Amino acid sequence: ILLCVTMVFLSGCESAPRFALPWKKKDSNREVRRALTMWTFSSREMPDGQTESGFQGKALFFAEGSDDARPANGNVEVLIYELANAEWQLRRRFVSDGEAWKQNERETALGTVYDIFVPHDTNSQRRYSIVLILQSDDGSRIKSPVAHLP
Repeated sequence: ILLCVTMVFLSGCESAPRFALPWKKKDSNREVRRALTMWTFSSREMPDGQTESGFQGKALFFAEGSDDARPANGNVEVLIYELANAEWQLRRRFVSDGEAWKQNERETALGTVYDIFVPHDTNSQRRYSIVLILQSDDGSRIKSPVAHLP
């Protein structure tokens, strides 16, 4: 009997009942409510062969109560602060609209991940704080925890 049941499920028969696996729940009807980012110093090569320094980041977004990274729709803003004279000062504001943001999206084992490069004159001896803000299409504003480098 076990062999017959296995064959029915593996055969792709349209009359076989469909079961949702409990560890693969879809939360497509739930909106993004949380953001997580990871940042590092980086550089990239420009088309003209020059090197541009900046910050390389990864962003993940989550629905309320979920640990599955999901797509995020909306405009994204990255704020870079630098510690100067014992004060945090805003040094760069990087804005990406929803269409451009979608180009950074890729699927991974963790779910949907966004790769980000923010050009900025960096110095690994200085202290930076970076925060990402998503102005979601549903009107909510989601802020990542502040990341500190180094």
